[in-house]
Amino acid sequence: MNFFFGIQNNLFSSKLEIPIFKNDGTFLEETILYKLKIQDLEWKIEIFDKSKKNNFFFHVNSSDVNNNDIFFIGRHENLKKFKSNKLIVLNEFTSLVPHGYHYRSNLRVNINKGGFSSYQSDYPYKMTPVKGSVVTSLASVTNFNADKNYIFFKNIYELPIQENFKIYIVDLKEKKIKTFFEAKTNYSNFFEIKKEYILPEMFLVSKNYVGIPIYISEKNGQISMEHTNPPTSNILNSDRIDIVKKFKRELNEIIN
Repeated sequence: MNFFFGIQNNLFSSKLEIPIFKNDGTFLEETILYKLKIQDLEWKIEIFDKSKKNNFFFHVNSSDVNNNDIFFIGRHENLKKFKSNKLIVLNEFTSLVPHGYHYRSNLRVNINKGGFSSYQSDYPYKMTPVKGSVVTSLASVTNFNADKNYIFFKNIYELPIQENFKIYIVDLKEKKIKTFFEAKTNYSNFFEIKKEYILPEMFLVSKNYVGIPIYISEKNGQISMEHTNPPTSNILNSDRIDIVKKFKRELNEIIN
């Protein structure tokens, strides 16, 4: 089961296009687009009837996207399993088919009075119960020559809470924290990255909670987006899992 999300602030807006078919071409008949939000420390679910549905996609316009709410597709009978105190798997519509491919929405992000870029996004259910840290290189996914670089960090946590946590920029060469940002769970967090941090030795490290870091570079009113992959995807050694564990441990020791 996958969740879908967007971002909205004074610089950027976004819209969603969510497919009603799987990667193998199977159409998901009689599906409904649902919206989830946190209210009074509970998950509240509602049918998102503003969505424009055609034969292939649900559409969510920018005026209906905010930093708190998330979306998923399902059927009425799935709601019998819904729990207001915790996110659970309600259906298998968006399971990986074929294996290794994600069921994704098209997330279009617009810079106000400028251009746009699209990102094939999803937030897998399996990430929602997870606590831990995200580690990613800044230099590999940002653009030093851009006018501005930003991080859009999405967290979806299984409990209906908005708890504060920190995201650090760590200099591995100097073994010190350069700066940090205040973030919160179940929210589309957004930060600007200064050029002085776009160096090979700089790493983004979240503490206590995981999420999906999406990087946005802007130049002359045009933008590009890039997401990160787990550190293990950048290592070819057979013992890459142990290497990444050691690497994460070193960064977390700097933070702690």
